[in-house]
Amino acid sequence: MKIIKKIATVVGFIVIALVIIGAVAGGSGKKKSDSASSQETVQASDSKAEEKAEEKAEEEKKPADTSAAEASSSGETPDSKYSVSIDNATVGTDYAGEPCVFVTYTFTNVSDEDPASFGWSLISEVYQNGVQCETAIADIEGDSNYTTKVKMGNSIAVTQAYKLQDTTTDVEVEVKELISFDKKVLAKQVFTIA
Repeated sequence: MKIIKKIATVVGFIVIALVIIGAVAGGSGKKKSDSASSQETVQASDSKAEEKAEEKAEEEKKPADTSAAEASSSGETPDSKYSVSIDNATVGTDYAGEPCVFVTYTFTNVSDEDPASFGWSLISEVYQNGVQCETAIADIEGDSNYTTKVKMGNSIAVTQAYKLQDTTTDVEVEVKELISFDKKVLAKQVFTIA
């Protein structure tokens, strides 16, 4: 879609440039044949621009790409640079022996930009009893991968710990882009921990 927009923009600039050239050539007192020739060039350019516009309209009429529908259900929105799934939640203890929940995510960089990490790209929130749970400090076997960067098209498992208010009430997990104007939820899931 971006490529079509770029092509349409370039064609538009070419058409404008040819119109200006045609106007300058036609108004400079040259022979009628030069003016007619530039008019033919402008008309040919207009025809090409119309063809590009028709191609764009045809592309928009085609049914939506199934990968976009699949992306929405997997935690990726069509305008998001990242895909995330909330895989599981297990109860454990933090470094002080207090109850916490370990939430595991799968983070995928679907952007065409530099490598990205879960921690610098997304924000995850865990709620219990309608109140946000604080991040817990815990020994997580291996690396949590919270700040590990992945290149475009690659995925990584990320684990984060959150303090629990109790060990019987369900927890609700939400993930959003860290920098986003609409704060659209990319993934959401409720876990029974009792």
